[in-house]
Amino acid sequence: MIEWQFYPKSNILPVHLSDVIEKVFKTHETEIDSYNHTKNSNEVLNILCHDLQELGYQVETGKTADQKIRVPVLFGRNGQMEKSFDADSYSEKFSRSWT
Repeated sequence: MIEWQFYPKSNILPVHLSDVIEKVFKTHETEIDSYNHTKNSNEVLNILCHDLQELGYQVETGKTADQKIRVPVLFGRNGQMEKSFDADSYSEKFSRSWT
């Protein structure tokens, strides 16, 4: 069974995330179930990759800098990125816009 939690708890789950749960995770539940498999996160991501891409997400394809997805979280002087994180998958379409 896929279990998830969305924050903040005062907000309802957005439709695009419901799609990820239903069309990606639940579709592959029997392949990635941690109770029955010992796959690492990269193996799971490889299974989910195509379906995430079908929904418009970029997906990390490896461990080199050009294969990672860097997501900025803090900006400093002159708009320079100060802090970022590497995401397994990301959709610019669904990211929060600050403009």
